Amino acid sequence: LSVPGYGCYISEGILSHNCGEVPALSWESCNLGSINLEKFVKHVNGKPKIDWEGLREVVELAVRFLDNVITVNKFPCNEIRDATLKTRKIGLGIMGWAHFLIKLRIPYDSDDAYFIADKVMEWIAYCGKLASIELAKERGPFPAFKDSIFVGGRLNFEPQIESSKIYSEESVSEYAKELVKDRPKIDWNRVRKAVREFGIRNATVTTIAPTGSISIIANTSAGIEPLFAIAYIRQISIGRFLEVNKLFIEELNKLGILDEERIWEIAEKGSIQEIPWVPQELKRIYRTAHDIDPISHVKTQAVFQRWVDNAVSKTVNLRHEATIDDIRKVYLEAWKLKCKGITVYRDKSKKEQVIYVGVKEELFKVKPREWKLAKLMPIRFRLKKKEYHAAPEDYAGGCPTCNV
Repeated sequence: LSVPGYGCYISEGILSHNCGEVPALSWESCNLGSINLEKFVKHVNGKPKIDWEGLREVVELAVRFLDNVITVNKFPCNEIRDATLKTRKIGLGIMGWAHFLIKLRIPYDSDDAYFIADKVMEWIAYCGKLASIELAKERGPFPAFKDSIFVGGRLNFEPQIESSKIYSEESVSEYAKELVKDRPKIDWNRVRKAVREFGIRNATVTTIAPTGSISIIANTSAGIEPLFAIAYIRQISIGRFLEVNKLFIEELNKLGILDEERIWEIAEKGSIQEIPWVPQELKRIYRTAHDIDPISHVKTQAVFQRWVDNAVSKTVNLRHEATIDDIRKVYLEAWKLKCKGITVYRDKSKKEQVIYVGVKEELFKVKPREWKLAKLMPIRFRLKKKEYHAAPEDYAGGCPTCNV
């Protein structure tokens, strides 16, 4: 039974939201965090490299942080508290995958990209498990540990499919392999031995969430999604505005070809692939959601799922002209590649959607440079004789309490 207008449904009398990344047990709550992967591309002698050690440090810190959140959290009811504390599940994932690949100069839908995804997510999973084991040494394993699969030395994300089913390592470039050579050695037997000896603090450690909102705050690409478009229209409660990818703006600036007319041309066409003045190198790197074959979307999800405890939230974007058979092929491929779930969205299948491309400039009454965000005032209310401020998600001011 769905609840119109709220994106949720009623399950056994409980109001529940759809969640593609955490197949939780009854009463369990999601405790998620996402690392901005874009921040872990460094340049050495002018060449991009992956900061493996920096990533390890952040994973360790994030696991500890998320475990602390469970400890200090104020749960709305005893059932949720008890279920959450019993397994202490956390879900550490990533955002900024598309930007990460762009900075490495790797096309999203390539064997190089799948190979890098495989190695990066394995590293996050490995470091995350070791961090959770260290917490078990300090604080003890999760209470339900003795009844879990970990007791037998099994890991709950043991890859269900070989990487060769997703991509061909023979097709991976020497450049991509060189990027991975710097990664420290991984020893899963060390993890298994440590789990048997000390236990593990969190029943699950990794999840990949959509990060549709927090990626905007971080000014990076969402989750493991490709860029939806280079320039597009975003619809929010206070109106519409044009967004242009920051990395693409930098590229055009370097080439000396940035101007407003060109940006509007991209926004109207929705892709740069057929625009003559855009250099081929940029077309190779800046491939958007609709430039990418739907099966490539599924492969990206599948390769990340190999190393994720919970599930992976990923949208397969389909063109408006997509058929029922196109969707059937996506579902079957997701099943074959052992994805735990799949989401498809056919462009313009809803009357209103959050972001869309192919919109004419004339639809806007003013030019982008003249648009200003409205500053919405926060709502004030009293609770137990105390005054509180509730700022809506599109509030454009500072802290409503401290006026910062």
